Amino acid sequence: MQDGSIQYSTSIGKYKWMSFPVLFRAEQDNILGNLLMPIVNQNTLDWVMFRSYAERPRKMEFVTSNLIFGDTPVHSHQGFKVKLNQACKETQKISITGKEQNLNTTIELFAKDNLGNFTENWIGYFNPQSARILDAIGPILNKVLSVKSQYWSIGRKPEGGWVGDVDNCIINYGDMVVIRVEENCDLTWNHGKPVNAVFAKAPQHFQFEEYENYIPLYLEFSDLSDNDMPAEVGVFINDLCVGASRVNGKTTSICVYPDRKDWLRRENFLLVFHYQSGTKKICYFQDSNLLEVSFHGTNYFYLPVNRSCLMVDANYEDKITQVWTAHRNRETEVSYELASDGKVILEVLDRFGKQVTTLVDCAKVSGSHRVVWNGTDKYGRAVSSGIYHYRLTTKDKSITKKMLLLK
Repeated sequence: MQDGSIQYSTSIGKYKWMSFPVLFRAEQDNILGNLLMPIVNQNTLDWVMFRSYAERPRKMEFVTSNLIFGDTPVHSHQGFKVKLNQACKETQKISITGKEQNLNTTIELFAKDNLGNFTENWIGYFNPQSARILDAIGPILNKVLSVKSQYWSIGRKPEGGWVGDVDNCIINYGDMVVIRVEENCDLTWNHGKPVNAVFAKAPQHFQFEEYENYIPLYLEFSDLSDNDMPAEVGVFINDLCVGASRVNGKTTSICVYPDRKDWLRRENFLLVFHYQSGTKKICYFQDSNLLEVSFHGTNYFYLPVNRSCLMVDANYEDKITQVWTAHRNRETEVSYELASDGKVILEVLDRFGKQVTTLVDCAKVSGSHRVVWNGTDKYGRAVSSGIYHYRLTTKDKSITKKMLLLK
């Protein structure tokens, strides 16, 4: 193995799917808590999720003040999901200098876990040369059912072939991908067709909440002319954005994070298209175009976008659309809508009108948004049960809505 170095940083959202193609020279130093030392504190790290072979996922996290699974050994072929604490507002960086993994290392992949259920393989990419995913997994391509990175995915069609923008799905040094296979097999990353590194760019006109996992939605624009193609697409369930993507070609994959109280269904689902001109259109589907595919533990949605879809101009207004409280964990979700781009302030006030905390104070784009209040004041102290108000302030108006917080 040769010497090498790598630097990581959180880029899009507060999650990071990552691996360790470079490890410390001393094997005893390559434990999870040491490798992530710069972010292993209660003010920065929420958890690190990982899985070994055919086992169920586990988490390195703080329980009270004790770090559990911090002594887990790490290998370059493993993948990890890292979630930063909500209190962490700044980009976090980790640098490692040490030994690079042998490019011919064999990775064992499993179709099912040790309980007999279809399983995922979280694996790291330790080749310094970037590659298209179909080239990288070429030796086992006929056994692969799906591949998911943090920002793109591909899935096998039941009738054969692939769905997803396969030409633009690029895997880079230090990435982690989730692979499902139909039978146990061994993978050696194919490094015969290198390409230039490509890094995902976040959509600029849609905002949504990420979770540790997503459902892929594949949009097929083959029936639209180049002039009708949007620049970005947002996916909405019950008026809340649950995923979005830039559009780079006739096939686009979107990472959809369905609200945990709902699911992607034809009756509650719509798309919003944002065009280079700045206009937005809502895309409704009058027939059963939305197809849900599920086989061998692989799940995704597929939707052809064609001229039969109903397109209407998107007209938003400044308003608080919904306040939903989970009494068990004292979290309250506030959904709101903005008529135009601009500065937004969303505050929590007590019944006398005194400010308790500020949930949003920044520029937002027009459309639907949501934010969660954890029942604490601006100093992080839990507030008492009672009546509170939300005040939404935009450049055009101020709106107040009442809610009841219970223990």
